[in-house]
Amino acid sequence: MRPVQLQPVDILERCIGYLAPWWDEIFLALIFVTIAYVTGRILELLAGRRYHRRIGRIGVGKLENVDKKKLYSVMVGALIGYSIASPNLLLAVPCAVSGGLLGYLGVVAYNWFVKKLTEEKKAGEILLLYEVVSVYAVSGYSLYEALTAGAYLVRLIKDPLRRCLNSWGQGPERALQKLGKELGLPEADALVRILQRALVIGPGRLAEYLSQEGKTMENVRQFRIERGLGVRPIIQTLYLLLPGLALVGVTLMPVGYHISRLIMSIKLN
Repeated sequence: MRPVQLQPVDILERCIGYLAPWWDEIFLALIFVTIAYVTGRILELLAGRRYHRRIGRIGVGKLENVDKKKLYSVMVGALIGYSIASPNLLLAVPCAVSGGLLGYLGVVAYNWFVKKLTEEKKAGEILLLYEVVSVYAVSGYSLYEALTAGAYLVRLIKDPLRRCLNSWGQGPERALQKLGKELGLPEADALVRILQRALVIGPGRLAEYLSQEGKTMENVRQFRIERGLGVRPIIQTLYLLLPGLALVGVTLMPVGYHISRLIMSIKLN
């Protein structure tokens, strides 16, 4: 009697048959491994690449380097995703992970927009401060007096400007240099260079010099406007993609649900 030669398909069917009693456990194990990997990636984004060493050093109760806003958004997103698909455990867990990632990405996008908006407002106040200094210089005021008057007309750059004026006695050039570093904007760098040059020229020719340098500040302002126009098409494209992404999400969720139901209903002999 010749031995029966098994085909690769037969071997695969037998292996699947042996694993059939533990199919649910294997599938859940794969899901939890995926969750662990995604959770590790989230922690890496929140606390850096060596987050496990950092947690071991500072303790679980002192995660000062973790952004609480991002952490709460991940938790809320995961809770919403889990509650949407909670009747089905196999679908609820991936939905919770997806919700957490969407919450994190949402906070990152929000922080980016707020940062850009704040930079635009600060740039406007820096240009306003330059105009105030120019007007007061024409009236015969010193540079320190003009900056002091300008501090009452600005809001976002008021505190750095106050600190600059308070340290004016230690050296005007050094105080202006600290102001430029603290603001960290191209408009601030241009203003600091102009004011440092004005200190060398002296109060006698201050008004004439500032009127000549007005073109420099105007060029800086125009550059910011052009750069904003370059970013605007990207933002408009994202707005156009949002409905499509929402449609894809609404379509994939029922498909994933039916696939999980199909896997659970497979009966192997």
